[in-house]
Amino acid sequence: MGRAQIALFQSRQNRKKTLKQGSLKSFIVMVICIGLSAFFTYFPITDSDIFWHLAAGREIIAQKHLLYTDPFSFTLVSPKWVDLHWLFQLLTYGIYCIGGLSGLLVFKAIAISVTTLIIASIFPKPLYRIFSAIATVVFLYYARYLICIRPILLTMAFMVVYLLLFEQVRSGRRAKQWLLLCIPIQIIWTNSQGLYPVGLFIIAAYWLENVAIEYLKKLQTQKNMEKRPDHFFSWVLVASCIACFANPYGISGMLLPLTLFGRIMPNANNIYSTNISENIPLLALHGYESIYRTIVFVSLPFALLLFIVNFKKLRIAHIILVLGFGYLAFNAVRNVPLFIVIIVPLMSYLVSETFNDLEQVWGISSAKIIAALTLGGFCFLAFLGLEQYSIIKTYPHKSQLSPFRFPQNICNYLKANPVSGEMYNDLRYGGYLIWEFYPPKKVFADTRLIIRPPEFFAEYLAIGNNPELFFNVADKFHITQAALPSAIFNEQHALIKALYRSLAWHLEFTDGTSFLFVKNIVSSRHAIDLENSADVNTIKSSINKEWKNSEYIRNEAMGHFEEMVQYMLSGS
Repeated sequence: MGRAQIALFQSRQNRKKTLKQGSLKSFIVMVICIGLSAFFTYFPITDSDIFWHLAAGREIIAQKHLLYTDPFSFTLVSPKWVDLHWLFQLLTYGIYCIGGLSGLLVFKAIAISVTTLIIASIFPKPLYRIFSAIATVVFLYYARYLICIRPILLTMAFMVVYLLLFEQVRSGRRAKQWLLLCIPIQIIWTNSQGLYPVGLFIIAAYWLENVAIEYLKKLQTQKNMEKRPDHFFSWVLVASCIACFANPYGISGMLLPLTLFGRIMPNANNIYSTNISENIPLLALHGYESIYRTIVFVSLPFALLLFIVNFKKLRIAHIILVLGFGYLAFNAVRNVPLFIVIIVPLMSYLVSETFNDLEQVWGISSAKIIAALTLGGFCFLAFLGLEQYSIIKTYPHKSQLSPFRFPQNICNYLKANPVSGEMYNDLRYGGYLIWEFYPPKKVFADTRLIIRPPEFFAEYLAIGNNPELFFNVADKFHITQAALPSAIFNEQHALIKALYRSLAWHLEFTDGTSFLFVKNIVSSRHAIDLENSADVNTIKSSINKEWKNSEYIRNEAMGHFEEMVQYMLSGS
């Protein structure tokens, strides 16, 4: 063996050793980031949607059939309900029966961890795995409050499974028959969330890319013109579209996503886009929520730069996916998590390709790149970890519910002191009230606005701005009680003040951050007088008792109450 051959052999051995070490490092980074993704997206339950999902799952089990009409509201004239979430509802209700609310938080942690694992596994290069794992955790941290216990957890997981399947088939790591898994996944997806067309969009992006590749092959050589074209991708797309009909609502289930999409289209006449926080367009965000705009504004130009640097390796599917999910993110902030699970793997792939070229052209060691990226990434993750820990410390001890967002105390009071008649409630309270009181008591409304006409939502919003309208609505629906939040959300402040001043209503209960008003004719219990120091001190004493183990929350609750009292007693 000559010197040249020995040198070549040693070079190959060193490269294998470097790749082996890089794979081990990437595996360690992946494991750490999988755990961090669950930790960084942890917070007590803030979203009331999970409770009407749980109630629906409970009702499906009790009735032994799916729900085609809404059983939970007393204000619907035509209670038709296309409940495409039924599979998610049965899943979460089953988890709740086993592990309670803590079980649901564990379910969320597992779903996020699995999504992170799949993202980091889409492409095989160690540099990709490290960059994608770290980037996923960072992006999820800043978008964490958009990731609640909702069907979106399944949607995010299904999206990255599709990316994994198509990228592995395209690279030759999997046979194309693996794409047939899209069909059963699409059926499950269709029966879990109305966002299931997202899966068809991903399949269509890779189908278009495959069509372009087949066409270019034909142009390059006349010999290929004699070959029979490969229609496998086309059959997968068609079969996946047909699979969407496998839902209990048929055409109505197929058409639901069109209605959902219309609700997030930003325009001046769309009250859902301008008045529902999660539907607000990206450019209209302000305050803390502007961080979601930053996520998109930082990643999109970076991805564009990577596209330019790697223009010879541009992929049609990647361009379509970035543009499509970027468009969705700009339309409504709720779509930012979907954008993240698309942009991170594609961006990470281009980063790994860029550094691979640098190694080949400039001789930069991949081991040094991996080491620098790992060190820098973990320093930043450590900073975020400390920040997240400081936030978690403020949460109430052993509480699965976020403070001030749910009317637990009002529910406990009404169970001990029932009031006849119907209840008016804030939309955000609706899901929790359904969970606690159905079937004996129904709700005025909840966040399932898809089952209601726009006119209903417009009237609800008008009551918040013009509380005198409430009294006609109360007479129309025989409403004798109203459960309203005063902390975090201020849309009901004017109505709270109007009810407190009304001669026909009285304040019967408050925990300082939620208020229960009752009509005088159905209850003669003590009316709370906020100008009476004894009543005010009693409420403050209950606040101190409830939050005695959490000084931060206690002070926040006391501040909310004092501000509300000052507002309710003010002359304006």
